[in-house]
This record gives sequence, C-alpha cells and structure tokens, in this order.
Amino acid sequence: MGSSEPETLTLLRAAARGDLDARNEVWSRLHTEILRVVRSQRRRWSGDWTMETQALASEVFIKLCGKRPIEPRDRKHFFTTLARAVRQILVNYATSKHTLKRGGGVVEVPLSSVEDSILSEAVSESVLDVNEALARFEELDARGAAVVELRFFTGLTYEEIAETLSISRATAVRDWESARLWLAREIRGPMPASTAPDSTLDA
Repeated sequence: MGSSEPETLTLLRAAARGDLDARNEVWSRLHTEILRVVRSQRRRWSGDWTMETQALASEVFIKLCGKRPIEPRDRKHFFTTLARAVRQILVNYATSKHTLKRGGGVVEVPLSSVEDSILSEAVSESVLDVNEALARFEELDARGAAVVELRFFTGLTYEEIAETLSISRATAVRDWESARLWLAREIRGPMPASTAPDSTLDA
C-alpha cells in the first residue's frame, strides 16, 4: 500500500463502520494494489488462465469491503486477509469447475455468469491441489504457511513478507524454500512458479 498505508488502514476501518465516503476512497486506493495481485495470478498460470482481470479484482474488493468489511488492525492483518480472500475466491471457482465437470451440485460462484471468468481445467486442478496441501502444511508450520500464502496468492516480495510478518528477509526466504519443497512432495510435482519481482530466487 506504500507510503499511504496508515491512511488506507484508517479508511478501511471507517468503511467497516459504514462510512460510504471512506469506502469509495478505499476502492480508489486499493484498486491498483488489487489489480497487481490479480495480474500476478494471471502471470503464474500463463496461458491456462481465462478469468477476466477486472472481474476478479471486483470480486476481491467485495470480499474485503462488501457486506461485512474487514477492519484491519495493522499491515499484517490486511495482507493476510487479502491473501486469504484471493485464495478462497480461486478455490471457489476451482471447486465449481471440478463439481460441474463431474455432474454434481452447483457451487455458488458470484461471477459464474461471466463467460470469460471461468478458470481452465488445468488451473482448477492446480489451485485445489495447492490449497489442500497448504491446509495440511498450516498444521505443521503456521508461519511458513503464512509466507506461502502471502507470496503465492498476493505476489509479495521477500522484503514485503518480512515487513508484514515482522521477520527477517532471510527467514522469509528460508520459510518459502522449505515450504515449497514440502508442498511439491505433497502435490507430486513442482509448485507453480512465484511471480514476485525476486522470483529468480525460487529456482
């Protein structure tokens, strides 16, 4: 959120208390941040991504500031909530795709009426595999799982993760590397690549 972070957090709290002007200002301030996160997901999944960027950005904003807006305590709370929102939305779409393919009941997905907003089959399978493995990993290493969630679902750099979780950059790198290896074993294949600016360290 940059240098305006304290003001943005204040506006989010005001929006959570029903201030419509604050909510409008929050959308203006968070729009760029949310688009960055969404575009990082598009880059990760490459040609297999079919979800429309603006549609997903709007869905993320609704998740954060909809009927029950978040009231962030601090930077950590905001970014972990943002990461969890992106994760839940992608899992919802992936689950819907998976269910429809097998002829089961329909999983409610708000943007399902938008033809171009459907995840491809390959992305759906990968999202579900990563989500299930990460849920198991959270029981073993909560901090490591938080690092993965922030890096994988929001594309934060190691420096940003370190600042968010109040750890050193070296610890963030170490947590990511150990988690990535564990998750790769669980999903029986390489983790989809990170798209953060320092992702050359992921190889």
